[in-house]
Amino acid sequence: MSSTSPRAPPELIPDAVTEVLLCVPPDDPARLVRAAAVCRLWHRILAGPAFRSRYCELHGGRRHVLGFLHNPAERRLPRFVPTGSFRPAAADQRNWYAL
Repeated sequence: MSSTSPRAPPELIPDAVTEVLLCVPPDDPARLVRAAAVCRLWHRILAGPAFRSRYCELHGGRRHVLGFLHNPAERRLPRFVPTGSFRPAAADQRNWYAL
């Protein structure tokens, strides 16, 4: 019996990765963020203008925002505010600005 070293899995074809990522539903954009963290190839695919335009065209042109960051004066308020379930913690938001 010969001993063989384990081989790395074959690289995925970028076009195949793109097609799979295009199937991510637009109602859960956090999946795309997690997919971009997988490797440099996936990040390049997701960050490219070609992917964004195809994704928007395929899913009705809607662009989703995960949330926004703010710098609260009070430390008890969250720094990241998700837009999907946005419920301000403070009663007065006059000093809140979305940039």
